[in-house]
Amino acid sequence: MAAVYRFDGKTVQWHYVSSQMQNIKLTAGGSYAVLRHQMAFMDVVPTHWAYRTLQELTARQIVKGIDVANFKPQGLTTRAEFTALLVRALELSKPTDQSELANVLSFDDIAVSSAWYAADVAAAWQAGLVQGVSEARFAPNSQISREQMAAMIVRAYELKAGAIETTGDELIGFKDSEKLSEWAKTAVEKSVSSGLMKGQAQNRWNPQATATRAETAQAILNLLRKMEQ
Repeated sequence: MAAVYRFDGKTVQWHYVSSQMQNIKLTAGGSYAVLRHQMAFMDVVPTHWAYRTLQELTARQIVKGIDVANFKPQGLTTRAEFTALLVRALELSKPTDQSELANVLSFDDIAVSSAWYAADVAAAWQAGLVQGVSEARFAPNSQISREQMAAMIVRAYELKAGAIETTGDELIGFKDSEKLSEWAKTAVEKSVSSGLMKGQAQNRWNPQATATRAETAQAILNLLRKMEQ
């Protein structure tokens, strides 16, 4: 995938700017170039359904592999990992000072001084994208469920692009809609109405099922494309 990148002399790294080659708004000084990025995960072959999704998201520097050679598409995604994906996708500013982090985060299960995801959760919390599983716990290492993912991705879209309209009929075709948690019903309806998420096989939405890394990547790409329409 070809895209425009900016070279940062301080970090000596190229940073994704845009996949559009015309009418690009340059907001920072530096050297720019059109580069072609080629994903090379050994466990995601070109025939895999998520291959093109990962090509684009790695080019945008949003998703990463579990190491340099593998993505582990069937691996599960934690709440902290999905939060970090949203923060990268929306390019949210993250607190860098530990005292600021401590003021923002009041969850007992996030070590502000050492958790790699502390700044991501803080940024998402300040933007209203995430909630804890209780007042004191965020459960960063718990595997994210599909209904939790729906709630977070809908908040992300509405933060940037405005409210999603629903008809109330979005869940009629799903055999397991009664398994939705009451708090998640509206978010799931919005995720279906907007096309941010889809059901799974056999007309099921599987709200309590854990989301794979490939599924969360697809949801992030859906979000980006929807915002760019």
